[in-house]
Amino acid sequence: MLGKTEPSTAFVVYTSDHDSDGSGSVDHQACGYVPPQSYTNRANRIEWEHIVPASLLPAHQFDCWVHGSRDKCEREDPRAQAMIFDLHILAPAIGQVNALRSNDRYTEIPGPPSGLEACPIQDESNAFEPPRLG
Repeated sequence: MLGKTEPSTAFVVYTSDHDSDGSGSVDHQACGYVPPQSYTNRANRIEWEHIVPASLLPAHQFDCWVHGSRDKCEREDPRAQAMIFDLHILAPAIGQVNALRSNDRYTEIPGPPSGLEACPIQDESNAFEPPRLG
């Protein structure tokens, strides 16, 4: 079973040796990451991944989101900003992996991990399993 800290640590695995110069770029050779053909525009950058998807945060029910958008909440509502940008629920990740996960919840998925070579994951509809550590 996934531990409480495992998902955030798993995303750090994606980036620990990938951005040694602080540029926000990913060195695929250094980490053994083999990008799939989807979201290729995000494969070479580091992004901040929400451990809890932003769509599951209470801010999702605020007027700025319901009658506007997440972007509107990020710009205009200090309560939403505090939730969405809380560093306790953010971890660095390869942008492409962030896109593949989307709003899926972390869970254990039966069967062997799929692709991404050094970063094997399981990704199904509404479910995402990060790489196992250790």
